[in-house]
Amino acid sequence: MKRIPIIAALALALSLAGCAGTSSGTSATSPEPAAAGGAGSTPSDASDSDPGSHSASDSGAAAQELQLGQPFEVKQSQGTVQMTVFSATYGPTMPGGDLIPAEKGGFLVLDVEFLATEGVGDANPFYLAVKSADGQDGEAGLGAPDALSAGPLQTGESSRGNVAFDVGAGPFTLIVTDDMSANPVAYSLTASPR
Repeated sequence: MKRIPIIAALALALSLAGCAGTSSGTSATSPEPAAAGGAGSTPSDASDSDPGSHSASDSGAAAQELQLGQPFEVKQSQGTVQMTVFSATYGPTMPGGDLIPAEKGGFLVLDVEFLATEGVGDANPFYLAVKSADGQDGEAGLGAPDALSAGPLQTGESSRGNVAFDVGAGPFTLIVTDDMSANPVAYSLTASPR
């Protein structure tokens, strides 16, 4: 007689354990679609995971075409800057630096200006990232002639100079972030041959 309650208790325990295993298995798999870009994911989800990593998909929308010479606004933590890319050239060597080898195909050189239009802005080449036509990340290059100077900018101050990337062939995707390496916006960019 005592065996029946023990068997019933074991059967009940096993069925409850099976239900618990099923529900925990479901909850373990439910975050995966969001992490992979499914419903519920946002552009900030991607940038929060690795603020130093930028991709064209981080912007949450298709890349808009960058118009050379046309300024665009970037909100920063303490102000607003107006950025302008005046020119984009691509060639097998760094201008004026033939001794610097390109490891990914060539050097993309951008002539960029940061202009503080409100509050305190910040100019920095590391707020720019580049991808080649095949989606490979460009490496920020050293030794660009007339390189962009980094630093804070009071309202009305500007910094203009070159930013270079060792990158494969274009057309390119330029990713621009704010001073916190967040809120990326992607632009399609075609460079002139050099």
